[in-house]
Amino acid sequence: MSWRAGCALALALVCWSGAGCNLWITSDFDGVAFLPDSTVLAVADRHDLLVRDGAALPVLKNRAGQELHLVLTGARLDPGADWLRFPVGNLLDLQRALATRDGLLLKGMSLDRFGDGETLKAVLDNGNVSGDFDIAVAPTLPDERAVAEQGLGSKITVTVVPKALDAQPRSGSLSADIEVKRERQAGQDGEVATGTVTIAVSTGLVSERVGEANLAVAEPILRCMAEVGPNAAGLCKDESPLPYVDSTGVVDF
Repeated sequence: MSWRAGCALALALVCWSGAGCNLWITSDFDGVAFLPDSTVLAVADRHDLLVRDGAALPVLKNRAGQELHLVLTGARLDPGADWLRFPVGNLLDLQRALATRDGLLLKGMSLDRFGDGETLKAVLDNGNVSGDFDIAVAPTLPDERAVAEQGLGSKITVTVVPKALDAQPRSGSLSADIEVKRERQAGQDGEVATGTVTIAVSTGLVSERVGEANLAVAEPILRCMAEVGPNAAGLCKDESPLPYVDSTGVVDF
């Protein structure tokens, strides 16, 4: 078993977050580690930004429309910094770091249901996501032996069990248990790695504007990594950030 796989059996970490972060990861996928273990970006999406006369005005969404987004990555980053304001070279370094470390995207969880402690679940099966939120599970290259001997089970179920939520206008915190389960997809041939990785996370929320801007950087990279697989994940560093709305209006790349 590789060093990374061994560490995945029981790993407790202090990760980076705008207000401090603790992360515990246990188990692996048949000896293949999954370690999105260094940074958590947690965003409470409570407002729409409407552009009027060249200015963006925040409008509070109704409770049913408020959402929670989470990014976990093995890249060591500062989620409270505005990544899109970095000099070009620094932003490219950050994108490269995201594309070369394990990552997990959980997007569009109901803030209301999370706050009520309701268990939320999403399933990726045959390329389609169903359930309570959207996901991208983005592994990078495991050790060579694991790659040679087995692929990864491609049916993925992610279950989120909320423990606490305090969503303030410009701050707050959350904690949750996250279970990432890999199974053999129907029709998937050969030996594949299956199993369940459990993650316990406690973290601060990043301010909404900065968090959504940083999500615009991380999301396309993690989605690309999930699609192309671990052997080609590093190529996803060149993915452009998504358009988003800030105080100056719509920003496109």
